[in-house]
Amino acid sequence: MEKNPLILVVFLFFSTLFCSGQKISIPSVIDKISGDSIFYDIEQLQGMNRLAPDNDRECTNYITEKISRYSPDTLFIQEFSAEYDLSNNLKRGLPNIIAVRKGSLYPDSVMVMGAHYDAAFVPGSTPFNFIFGPGADDNASGTSGVMEIIRVTKDIDFHKTMVFILFSGEEFGLHGSEHFVENRPEGMENVYAMLNFDMISHDSNNGNYTVMIVKKNASLPLAHKCILAMEKHVPGLKYDELTTDDAFSDHASFFRAGIPAIALKEGSTSDEDFNPYYHSLGDTIGPSANSPQLAELITKAGLATLLEIDRNGNLANVGLASTERLLSVYPNPVFDVVTIENFSEDGRKRKIQLYNSFGHLLQIAKTRENKTQLDFTPYPKGIYFLVAGNQCFKIIK
Repeated sequence: MEKNPLILVVFLFFSTLFCSGQKISIPSVIDKISGDSIFYDIEQLQGMNRLAPDNDRECTNYITEKISRYSPDTLFIQEFSAEYDLSNNLKRGLPNIIAVRKGSLYPDSVMVMGAHYDAAFVPGSTPFNFIFGPGADDNASGTSGVMEIIRVTKDIDFHKTMVFILFSGEEFGLHGSEHFVENRPEGMENVYAMLNFDMISHDSNNGNYTVMIVKKNASLPLAHKCILAMEKHVPGLKYDELTTDDAFSDHASFFRAGIPAIALKEGSTSDEDFNPYYHSLGDTIGPSANSPQLAELITKAGLATLLEIDRNGNLANVGLASTERLLSVYPNPVFDVVTIENFSEDGRKRKIQLYNSFGHLLQIAKTRENKTQLDFTPYPKGIYFLVAGNQCFKIIK
């Protein structure tokens, strides 16, 4: 039978269209994350100079070669000019490493997942003697977590563009992330969210696995979506939250550019959870990087967040169950009263929470009504976040 070329063209068009909307099982993807795989890379990286480009950039070459096995659409290094005075020996820092998976439906919408791969300059065995630290937990662990996510998403068709960055220069002042934010390559101008891994492998709680979500007030919706993703996909991981303007890792560079960003870090806000081997020669596998299980869980939490955001629309709708209807919240900006509609058709009591821009809870309301209102007259002009069910809305007064 003679083939009709028009039918073939139409078939190929719709095949491409439906393939680009490929459905995935998020649990089956995150279950591929392996703590042993993460710790293999930690072990390799802790023996390398990860501050200055000695040894022919051994660590940079190791990371780029490993990532290249997982077929990113683009993989390149981004040089920058920061130099560090190491005991009167001026050395130029290592470059950023950037891997890209292009979005099939919304390629201009970019999410960044990152970690710094440089290690600190630490005290040696004698006074005034400083040497390159092993940096297993800080931050070979976060670096290895990002590499693991690149590995397990090798065959994933992302809807939005995912940019994975291993930053350099963090230990001397966030130089690598600042350079990226200020000199974004073509196609990466529209970054709508950033998730940072920094120290994810030290368990101080004897198996009571906990992650700290570090956020700024403007990142409250992103943090909320991360929590929803964890509760849904990584129930074995507990969490604590820290809202701060302090800049202690690369997510802060995105904060300053007005980009919602969070960091996932081992432990909680308790001083007892602080890694005692931080910035020392003891930051090695064993005493410091001591929990493949925790590293695996935190990496799963990061990947679950990324996939939920990619598959479930913008930040306001991440974690929205298929049976839950999209709410209508109006007016926005609000002057006195905001209305929430399409809320509780089945008559079950549901909760509404209102936060200010500092992340402080202002009001909790519970209602069985399908349409309800919140009074904004007591509050000054500013930005607020309304959380209703699994949906979060930025409200301007």
